[in-house]
Amino acid sequence: MFVNSQKEIEQLREIIKNFDIKNVKIDGNIARCPKCNLKTQSISKHKIIEKIPNKIFENNEKFWECKFCEKIFWEGTHIKNLQKIVEEING
Repeated sequence: MFVNSQKEIEQLREIIKNFDIKNVKIDGNIARCPKCNLKTQSISKHKIIEKIPNKIFENNEKFWECKFCEKIFWEGTHIKNLQKIVEEING
């Protein structure tokens, strides 16, 4: 499939429509690392306290890590905004 849009949200809509995908879900528990494409794994925030900014640590409870590149992920505003769009698409 060739994606026409330059905007992420519109790209997502194009893909969902083209492949007739139902019940789209944004969930860190089934996510893949955007850098190396391996599945991320849930990790206790207390194990990564030194790897993330204090504000992120204080404002988030769920974290995931890529075991290959050691990148840390959390549900920031970008993911929360995508979840709202997905809810709209699924609705």
